[in-house]
Amino acid sequence: MKYTLLILLVFVNACFCLAQKSDFQWVFGTERVEGSSFEINNIQIDFNERPAKVSEIDSIDIEFYNQRTAISNTEGHLIFMSNGCSINDRFGNMMVNGDSLNPGFVHDYYCDEIEGWNVYPGARQTMLALPQPEHDSIWYLFYIDTEIIPSVTTRHLQYSIINTNRQNGLGEVMQKNIKLDTLPEFGKMNAVYSANLSTWFLLSAELESDVFDIFTLDSTGVSFHSQQSIGEVTPEGSGPGYFTRFSPDGQKFAVYCHLTGLELFDFDRTTGTLSNPIFIPETRSSDSLGYGGLEFSPDGRYLYVGSGYYLDQYDLEAPDLEVGRVRIAIMESDEDEFFKPYFAQLQLGPDCRLYIFCISCSFVHIIHRPDEAGTACMLEQRAIETPSPYFRGAPLYPKYRMRALGDTSSICDHVTATIFSSTNDPPDERGASQAFLYPNPATTEVRVLLDRSVQGLRYAVYDLRGQSMSSGFLERLSAGTALRLSVGDWPAGTYIVQLSDEEGRSWAERVVVMD
Repeated sequence: MKYTLLILLVFVNACFCLAQKSDFQWVFGTERVEGSSFEINNIQIDFNERPAKVSEIDSIDIEFYNQRTAISNTEGHLIFMSNGCSINDRFGNMMVNGDSLNPGFVHDYYCDEIEGWNVYPGARQTMLALPQPEHDSIWYLFYIDTEIIPSVTTRHLQYSIINTNRQNGLGEVMQKNIKLDTLPEFGKMNAVYSANLSTWFLLSAELESDVFDIFTLDSTGVSFHSQQSIGEVTPEGSGPGYFTRFSPDGQKFAVYCHLTGLELFDFDRTTGTLSNPIFIPETRSSDSLGYGGLEFSPDGRYLYVGSGYYLDQYDLEAPDLEVGRVRIAIMESDEDEFFKPYFAQLQLGPDCRLYIFCISCSFVHIIHRPDEAGTACMLEQRAIETPSPYFRGAPLYPKYRMRALGDTSSICDHVTATIFSSTNDPPDERGASQAFLYPNPATTEVRVLLDRSVQGLRYAVYDLRGQSMSSGFLERLSAGTALRLSVGDWPAGTYIVQLSDEEGRSWAERVVVMD
């Protein structure tokens, strides 16, 4: 019995390790239109670097839109990608048998006929890739095709099977466009590991209903598992606005749409069933909302929901969701800014930070400490300025590093940062203000975030001899906006960062600058 258990544990851990870095390369982007010419500009966030490195990649000559994925191997290097028209290798070249994904009129029109398009429109959350248990080189790519005549609707949930070892490591599509279900909902698809990591549960809602079809992917392939009628009926026409997430432990399933509201379910990873639905209808004006997104904190206690101008945090340990709801931020934007950086899509990164993408813009927001309550989560608006504008942001990634049920270790690797509190605080029920300084050590730039907005902020940086390296004054520093200090020209060493505001608060902390 002991030997059997040992073999099982080794097998489960091996399967888990194979998918550990599947989401280490986020590839997304758009195209630039200049007159009659089109230029594809893709963006990559590489989590093999710490902090994650953002760059423009010209070598991948395919465009990404709503339906997209990019998958890495166990070392975190790209192995394949798809934009809904085809399946491509790590260089962006079409795989053997990777053509003609999503066959039909929409594919023919958007992938072949419109000059400069060559991308399947689809909808958000209509494509995801899963590694097959017990097979180190087999991936199943699931996707939903659409129809636009006489009206916009879905057609099928399909999948293709990819062997990434074939063709000298460039990969080959073994089977493609295998129909699994008919008339799925646009955005209500996601996947989660079973309790012992031996099986994937794939959830896909039926169109404009309260029905979830649940499938399994195990070492033998894909099978229908069960069907459940539970939760709210999806109203007609609202499907493309839906977004779903499983919690890091796989025991919560959340669904959000800016046109309807937030749903939260319990999920049993042993039986593959949903239960205990909770629904909070969306009551805010649609003028200030837009396509939204949601994501859980790494420890699973908090659920973040972004939609248009608003970003909220829900404490799942509160007596009810409304009681545990906190407004984290309202989007800051210039009046003349055409592509506004709305809170639209949230994705948990391998570094335990939450990345928030807009619909169309050149910025990515970051929640640096998502396991902390309220504004102590340290949202940084416009934390990343991308090399070029993008559409829709990162692909949909399931929790590839999810642990076996009962294992409470983290599914991500927290970034090292420095937290320090203010002194001389005025009477305030919120207590001392926290500051977040990163990176520390630093090489080119240091950023400081505060957990609340302050007026009349003075800042100064000194070396250990008392020599001033930098100083300045800001009439206002908003929570979510970083104070940025350039340190690239400073000698390597230790420095003191000092801050004070007009209410008498003061902060001080050391930062190390390296060559």
